Amino acid sequence: MLAVYLPSPHHTMHTCTRCRRSFLDSHSYDKHIQDSARHHICNQCNRDFPTSHSLILHWKNSRVHYYCEDCNTLFKDRPDLIDHKRTKHDYCELCDWVFGSENKLHRHNIQSHSDRYCVECRRVFSSPSNFDSASISPLFLDFHLIFGSPALTFQGAPAQGY
Repeated sequence: MLAVYLPSPHHTMHTCTRCRRSFLDSHSYDKHIQDSARHHICNQCNRDFPTSHSLILHWKNSRVHYYCEDCNTLFKDRPDLIDHKRTKHDYCELCDWVFGSENKLHRHNIQSHSDRYCVECRRVFSSPSNFDSASISPLFLDFHLIFGSPALTFQGAPAQGY
């Protein structure tokens, strides 16, 4: 014979309004919320979304979440997200854009950051003055002579014999 548990009038039922299910205890209810495909939880905000799409929109539009749309990954803070984009994607930190390839990022840097971008070594400097200072340093010139740099100029004249 099966035993049937009938809750006492003093016992509180936990009801999931989205699924129209009731649970005898909070542990069962919480497990249902975490395991159900009809619930998409933002653990940081403790909010329940009806679809994965609405949860992702929440992450994208929130100022307290750090979400990589390219990887569908949530990070704990902005420095972790930026570090991820730098190492895993073709990322322009100045514009906060991810490009689909290294060549697309390179073209972007040429077009948008020509005042601080070294085409030969594909490096974006933090400022135009840092780029100007670096471009006349002996180490910069040696690097470009060793690895080839036909476009390198020194004080307006083509670099020859440096």
